[in-house]
Amino acid sequence: MPEINVGSTAGMITFIEKAPWEDKSLFIGDTYYPTYMVKDGVEYFVMNRAKSESGQGVYPVPSAQLESAKATLIANGGRHFKLHGFYDDPADMLREIMLERGCTFTEPEDIFIVCDSPFYGGGFTDFHGNWNEVSGAFHYRIYDKALLDTCRGSGLTTAGTALEEVLALGWKIDRAHFEGSVVMQLLCPECGKKVRHVG
Repeated sequence: MPEINVGSTAGMITFIEKAPWEDKSLFIGDTYYPTYMVKDGVEYFVMNRAKSESGQGVYPVPSAQLESAKATLIANGGRHFKLHGFYDDPADMLREIMLERGCTFTEPEDIFIVCDSPFYGGGFTDFHGNWNEVSGAFHYRIYDKALLDTCRGSGLTTAGTALEEVLALGWKIDRAHFEGSVVMQLLCPECGKKVRHVG
């Protein structure tokens, strides 16, 4: 497939666009241009750029989303980008929503989707879901293993958070494992029961 260099470079990051493919669906069909990040010589799928067949050019929302993803990847060294959600960084979201507020995932067994087929190049993991206690749907595409480990629970830190003070009072974090993901709840030091919120 021919490659077209369409992006910027920052250190070792470049963006390329590969040959288009067509979806001929009657109502939602379009022509798509797969965009890849190239980092340290490895290609990683980012997303498809859609081109309208009605002559109106690229749809504004996907184009803006692609440019935002590229800017984020350049800024953070190709670690991740946000597809949907309030927080730009998934670790910040987890610290505030899960650790500080004690919220839990609506479907903890289905929040990580590993995409490692040859089409995706070096691969990535999509981290997506919502919360039981607050409305905060999120979706991140993660390329960095250390960040992915943090999102799975092994690298979360409580330093400088309200939860740090709660843990100092004797509360403990209980980690429940669900198919590779981790859900954390607080255990009361007096009765040992799990709670979702810190009073």
